[in-house]
Amino acid sequence: MTDLKRILLLITIFLSAYGFSQDDQSEVNRNIATVSGNFCVILDNSKPVQAYYVADASDLNWQNTEQATKLCGFYSNNLVMYEADFANKKLYIHLYLERTNGSKDISWWNAYLNSLCQ
Repeated sequence: MTDLKRILLLITIFLSAYGFSQDDQSEVNRNIATVSGNFCVILDNSKPVQAYYVADASDLNWQNTEQATKLCGFYSNNLVMYEADFANKKLYIHLYLERTNGSKDISWWNAYLNSLCQ
């Protein structure tokens, strides 16, 4: 009976960890951004700033998942996180709006993101 309890406990832990690790990008409402070949991201300034964006990553010419992940890690920081979807050629962008000193508008964020690709 003890072995059965251990197995059930391990299954429960595994399923819980698996469920929490799933980050389904399709469930998040995202505005559109653009990204150039040198990783310059521009947010759509016709809408108010929001935390989540998606961009077509075709111009980044990723060779494989590892390269895409490495580049996203290189440009991510305390205020912005990039996540690569190599298979679908998408770049997911998460802005940490709450980490700035006061509320910032779309122009500020575009200037900030532009400073990262210089």
